[in-house]
Amino acid sequence: MEENLIAAIELGSSAISGIVGQRFANGAMKVLAYVSLPSESSIRHGVVYNTEKAASIIAEVIEKLKKASVCDINMLYVTHNGKSLSSSKTSVERVFDESKIVEDLDILNMQQECEAIPLENKSRLFMYPQEFTLDNKSITEKDPIGVSCKTIRGDYLSVVMNSNLTDDVERTFVRASVSVADSFLSIINVADYLLSADDRQQGCALVDFGADTTTLSIYKNGVLKYLRVLPIGSSLITSDLATVLKIPYPEAEKLKTTYGLASLNSSQDLNETVMVNSRKITIKEISAIIEARNEEILRNLDAHIKNSDLGELLYAGIVVIGGGSNLRNLSKAIQKSVINGDRVRFVREPANSVEWVEPKWKKSDASQLSLLSMLAIDGENCCERMIFDEIDHLSPIEESKVQQQSLFTDDGESVQELKDKLEAEKRAAEAQLRQNAAEDISEEAEQQPAKKTKTAGYSRVFGRMKNFMERIVDSTEGFFDADDDAEDENNTNDTNQ
Repeated sequence: MEENLIAAIELGSSAISGIVGQRFANGAMKVLAYVSLPSESSIRHGVVYNTEKAASIIAEVIEKLKKASVCDINMLYVTHNGKSLSSSKTSVERVFDESKIVEDLDILNMQQECEAIPLENKSRLFMYPQEFTLDNKSITEKDPIGVSCKTIRGDYLSVVMNSNLTDDVERTFVRASVSVADSFLSIINVADYLLSADDRQQGCALVDFGADTTTLSIYKNGVLKYLRVLPIGSSLITSDLATVLKIPYPEAEKLKTTYGLASLNSSQDLNETVMVNSRKITIKEISAIIEARNEEILRNLDAHIKNSDLGELLYAGIVVIGGGSNLRNLSKAIQKSVINGDRVRFVREPANSVEWVEPKWKKSDASQLSLLSMLAIDGENCCERMIFDEIDHLSPIEESKVQQQSLFTDDGESVQELKDKLEAEKRAAEAQLRQNAAEDISEEAEQQPAKKTKTAGYSRVFGRMKNFMERIVDSTEGFFDADDDAEDENNTNDTNQ
């Protein structure tokens, strides 16, 4: 049984991040390596903007992952979003000549017909059956197979994205010479990872506050109902601070994370000043800039939740993740501005057990939960452990032949435990042989007279001495034989002369 090591990369607007880790049978995870590098505008609004630069950063991330994890990465999984990501509803109807029982083939044909509907400049990434309406009744069915009807309408939700954007992602990894096992949409994968069955059934909005985007997915009755990516994120707040206050971007980022939505904190003195580049700026000025942009983001978010026609039905409330969710007092702003905001909860860490072998991971800022969710997929083994015994002295050809031996047998038994077991059995057998021999000697001694026993003891000693003398004689004969040969050779030479 081989280790199932997963390697994954997330294409984020602020950073391109990678992870190597594994999931165990009990659901626990181990993070072996984590690397995050600034995307340097190669990714904008979750979309690959500069293929060459993105490929270069991806290659560097993979190289660092190899060193940190001590693994050779053969392939990896990719997770991403994009500003054109959205959902669209489609319906397909069937009318039968007479009442009939709905069969598997009927549902399959309806789904295939829906998938065949062309999408202009869009790629259909996923399609989810929603409900089925039979004979125009007000009550819908999730599984109509076996029900009798004369007409049936199936509603489907397609998750779509601009065609050229999916092509750009593929081209980027080809240019980086990376084998991609599969690609995932971050917002859907993290929802599968974080949201419980009750969340999906009762109604829940998952919001990912990112750098350049804010992504919304809504679940109800156990299925995805709505999906949108808003092309606005927390980096706009930083840009506004830098522009209005005329300060460097890093200083603006520091002000945003330090003070946040200060006006929502009653204990905060808004007239307090801070020094930025030898300039006094009041917290009130900082907060006003942050609030204005944040209010725009939340207004858009609220509008889309209401547009889904599910705003009043989200009984499980709103779940918030993403690096942008670290903005101070954001929860109070959501409660004030967004429908169902009074039932908001922030998720910072996964619910299941995670062993953090990698020390650089920020465990409580929610920025990489979507990347961590990749370890939970039922994926193929992506990596092989490296062997470092004398590896620095191997030639490239020899190094290519080095293979990691399996830690387990075909039956799933530990190789080391099996070796220890066999060694223990060998030692036990040898001890038994020694014990049997001792018992035989003891019995023989009891059966013979004392004198003979003593003589027998002397005989064994004499036998050992005899063998020793014979070896000396043999070696001496060899020595003299060598001298005789040398003398014969000298006599021959004298005769010849």
